Amino acid sequence: MKNISGAFVCLTSRVAEYLATAKFSSIRRACITQTNTPNGVQFSPDIEKKIKSSTNLDDLLDVLAESPFWSWIDLRLLEALVAASGSSKCDTLISSYKEAIFSRKLIDILPNVPSKELKEKYYMKIVSKLDKEADDITVADLLEFRSQLEVVIMDIKNGICVLDHFKDGCVEIHWYIPAEIVDHAYQTASIQYHKFHELHLQYLQIGSFPPIYNPLMMRLPQLESVPSLPDIADTMTII
Repeated sequence: MKNISGAFVCLTSRVAEYLATAKFSSIRRACITQTNTPNGVQFSPDIEKKIKSSTNLDDLLDVLAESPFWSWIDLRLLEALVAASGSSKCDTLISSYKEAIFSRKLIDILPNVPSKELKEKYYMKIVSKLDKEADDITVADLLEFRSQLEVVIMDIKNGICVLDHFKDGCVEIHWYIPAEIVDHAYQTASIQYHKFHELHLQYLQIGSFPPIYNPLMMRLPQLESVPSLPDIADTMTII
């Protein structure tokens, strides 16, 4: 399926049919415990409050759909619900989705990728530009890059970056991270910029801070060529 949004809607709709037969309290609890789960989703206080007050599956799914972590590329919430339901059919659906979508090249899905466009006060945008082309990167590669960007470069929790959108050419990826960790992320990235080349990262801009550049990719001004001097031996007068 070429339309990424359509593929994700189809997946979530089919999974919801199986979740309807599961115990709702167990499914809701699986969402609530995400905050305390290693690499789990970190909800904003507003979303967490709505999850706790939801009384049925439809209400809960509506709340999760508001979350920036409910997206075509981030399946952690969906996987948590499926784990709580114990549905093997849902496991198969998610596996099939991953196999079909995560192997796709970015160049093939760029026109159809939805943007989260978060306006919430809890998040700030970061921009990462890669020295790679979209036809060299798969969705799985993008997830691996996100993990390295979070853990190695910014020293923040794995999976906390929310994908906003990306541009073609030398791939420019826009993310969101919680506002309260922006200062820490910037300070750490300013120290770890010597590792940018390992991620093919040209530059990283975090919030309103100035961009941090890969020192190996910075364009230094060309020095004007200096005429070569004659060999001193040629200028000596033999007496």
